[in-house]
Amino acid sequence: MPSFIIDYVALAGFLTGVHLHLLPNAMRGTPNASTVDNWPWIWKDFKQAGYTTMFTQDAPDVGVFQYRMLGFERQPTDFYGRNFYLLAEKLIRNSEGHPKLCLNAEWKQMVYINYIREFLKIYKNEPKFLFGMLLEFSHNDNAGVCSLFSIIYYNAKI
Repeated sequence: MPSFIIDYVALAGFLTGVHLHLLPNAMRGTPNASTVDNWPWIWKDFKQAGYTTMFTQDAPDVGVFQYRMLGFERQPTDFYGRNFYLLAEKLIRNSEGHPKLCLNAEWKQMVYINYIREFLKIYKNEPKFLFGMLLEFSHNDNAGVCSLFSIIYYNAKI
Protein backbone atom coordinates (compact mmCIF):
# COMPACT_ATOMS: atom_id res chain seq x y z
CA MET A 1 0.00 0.00 0.00
CA PRO A 2 1.51 3.40 -0.94
CA SER A 3 2.54 5.51 2.05
CA PHE A 4 0.21 8.42 1.19
CA ILE A 5 -2.80 6.08 1.55
CA ILE A 6 -1.62 4.99 4.98
CA ASP A 7 -1.04 8.64 5.91
CA TYR A 8 -4.53 9.94 5.34
CA VAL A 9 -6.26 6.82 6.67
CA ALA A 10 -4.17 6.84 9.86
CA LEU A 11 -4.27 10.61 10.32
CA ALA A 12 -8.01 10.85 9.78
CA GLY A 13 -8.52 8.37 12.63
CA PHE A 14 -5.83 9.96 14.79
CA LEU A 15 -7.16 13.51 14.41
CA THR A 16 -10.91 12.71 14.54
CA GLY A 17 -11.16 9.56 16.64
CA VAL A 18 -13.26 8.00 13.86
CA HIS A 19 -12.21 5.47 11.19
CA LEU A 20 -11.97 7.08 7.75
CA HIS A 21 -14.71 4.84 6.33
CA LEU A 22 -17.17 6.10 8.96
CA LEU A 23 -16.55 9.77 8.13
CA PRO A 24 -18.42 11.61 5.37
CA ASN A 25 -16.91 10.90 1.95
CA ALA A 26 -14.29 13.48 0.95
CA MET A 27 -12.46 11.60 -1.83
CA ARG A 28 -11.89 13.54 -5.05
CA GLY A 29 -13.82 12.25 -8.04
CA THR A 30 -16.35 10.26 -6.07
CA PRO A 31 -20.11 10.84 -5.92
CA ASN A 32 -21.46 12.97 -3.07
CA ALA A 33 -18.01 13.92 -1.82
CA SER A 34 -17.69 17.01 0.35
CA THR A 35 -14.88 18.85 2.08
CA VAL A 36 -13.53 17.67 5.43
CA ASP A 37 -14.64 20.83 7.26
CA ASN A 38 -17.45 19.10 9.17
CA TRP A 39 -15.40 16.15 10.38
CA PRO A 40 -15.06 15.93 14.19
CA TRP A 41 -11.47 17.25 14.30
CA ILE A 42 -9.74 17.11 17.68
CA TRP A 43 -8.70 20.75 17.42
CA LYS A 44 -12.37 21.74 17.53
CA ASP A 45 -12.57 20.26 21.04
CA PHE A 46 -9.39 22.07 22.04
CA LYS A 47 -10.69 25.35 20.60
CA GLN A 48 -13.94 24.97 22.53
CA ALA A 49 -11.88 24.40 25.69
CA GLY A 50 -10.09 27.73 25.18
CA TYR A 51 -6.91 26.58 23.40
CA THR A 52 -5.28 28.42 20.52
CA THR A 53 -4.97 25.92 17.67
CA MET A 54 -2.56 25.28 14.80
CA PHE A 55 -2.53 22.75 11.96
CA THR A 56 0.19 23.12 9.37
CA GLN A 57 2.06 21.26 6.63
CA ASP A 58 4.95 22.44 4.47
CA ALA A 59 3.87 21.09 1.07
CA PRO A 60 0.40 22.28 0.04
CA ASP A 61 0.40 20.32 -3.23
CA VAL A 62 0.64 17.00 -1.34
CA GLY A 63 -1.24 17.96 1.83
CA VAL A 64 -2.62 14.90 3.57
CA PHE A 65 -6.25 16.03 3.28
CA GLN A 66 -5.87 17.83 -0.07
CA TYR A 67 -3.95 15.38 -2.26
CA ARG A 68 -6.68 12.77 -2.74
CA MET A 69 -9.43 14.49 -0.77
CA LEU A 70 -11.33 17.74 -1.19
CA GLY A 71 -9.56 19.25 1.82
CA PHE A 72 -10.73 22.21 3.84
CA GLU A 73 -12.89 24.96 2.41
CA ARG A 74 -12.58 27.03 5.59
CA GLN A 75 -9.50 27.60 7.70
CA PRO A 76 -9.69 24.74 10.22
CA THR A 77 -7.59 26.20 13.06
CA ASP A 78 -6.52 29.60 14.38
CA PHE A 79 -3.18 29.21 12.61
CA TYR A 80 -3.12 27.29 9.33
CA GLY A 81 -0.01 27.35 7.17
CA ARG A 82 -1.55 26.18 3.90
CA ASN A 83 -2.43 29.63 2.56
CA PHE A 84 1.11 30.90 3.16
CA TYR A 85 2.67 27.86 1.49
CA LEU A 86 0.34 28.05 -1.52
CA LEU A 87 1.50 31.61 -2.16
CA ALA A 88 5.14 30.83 -1.38
CA GLU A 89 5.16 27.92 -3.85
CA LYS A 90 4.01 30.27 -6.63
CA LEU A 91 6.67 32.83 -5.77
CA ILE A 92 9.67 30.52 -5.52
CA ARG A 93 9.44 28.35 -8.62
CA ASN A 94 12.59 28.22 -10.73
CA SER A 95 12.66 28.77 -14.52
CA GLU A 96 11.59 25.13 -15.13
CA GLY A 97 8.62 25.49 -12.77
CA HIS A 98 10.10 23.37 -9.96
CA PRO A 99 9.97 24.68 -6.39
CA LYS A 100 13.23 25.94 -4.93
CA LEU A 101 14.48 24.78 -1.56
CA CYS A 102 14.78 28.28 -0.12
CA LEU A 103 12.45 31.17 0.57
CA ASN A 104 14.65 34.22 0.22
CA ALA A 105 17.84 33.13 2.04
CA GLU A 106 16.19 30.59 4.35
CA TRP A 107 15.44 26.90 3.84
CA LYS A 108 11.69 26.40 3.46
CA GLN A 109 11.79 23.88 6.29
CA MET A 110 13.38 26.47 8.59
CA VAL A 111 10.60 28.91 7.68
CA TYR A 112 8.17 26.19 8.78
CA ILE A 113 10.09 25.48 12.00
CA ASN A 114 10.31 29.19 12.79
CA TYR A 115 6.56 29.52 12.23
CA ILE A 116 6.01 26.87 14.90
CA ARG A 117 8.70 28.38 17.14
CA GLU A 118 7.00 31.80 17.00
CA PHE A 119 3.61 30.25 17.73
CA LEU A 120 5.04 28.52 20.81
CA LYS A 121 6.80 31.70 21.94
CA ILE A 122 3.79 33.99 21.49
CA TYR A 123 1.42 31.58 23.27
CA LYS A 124 4.01 30.42 25.80
CA ASN A 125 1.75 30.83 28.82
CA GLU A 126 -1.52 29.93 27.12
CA PRO A 127 -3.09 26.55 26.39
CA LYS A 128 -2.39 25.50 22.82
CA PHE A 129 -2.88 22.61 20.43
CA LEU A 130 -0.45 22.19 17.55
CA PHE A 131 -0.25 19.49 14.92
CA GLY A 132 2.22 19.93 12.10
CA MET A 133 3.89 17.80 9.44
CA LEU A 134 6.94 18.29 7.28
CA LEU A 135 5.98 16.43 4.11
CA GLU A 136 8.27 17.69 1.39
CA PHE A 137 11.42 15.92 2.55
CA SER A 138 9.74 12.52 2.71
CA HIS A 139 7.27 12.67 -0.18
CA ASN A 140 8.26 10.03 -2.75
CA ASP A 141 11.64 9.45 -1.05
CA ASN A 142 12.23 8.74 2.62
CA ALA A 143 15.98 9.40 2.25
CA GLY A 144 15.28 13.12 2.63
CA VAL A 145 14.23 12.55 6.23
CA CYS A 146 17.90 12.19 7.25
CA SER A 147 18.59 15.69 5.90
CA LEU A 148 15.56 16.97 7.76
CA PHE A 149 16.83 15.56 11.07
CA SER A 150 20.11 17.41 10.54
CA ILE A 151 18.32 20.68 9.78
CA ILE A 152 16.19 20.39 12.89
CA TYR A 153 19.03 19.30 15.14
CA TYR A 154 21.50 21.98 14.13
CA ASN A 155 19.14 24.88 13.57
CA ALA A 156 15.78 24.54 15.26
CA LYS A 157 16.35 23.77 18.93
CA ILE A 158 12.71 24.53 19.65
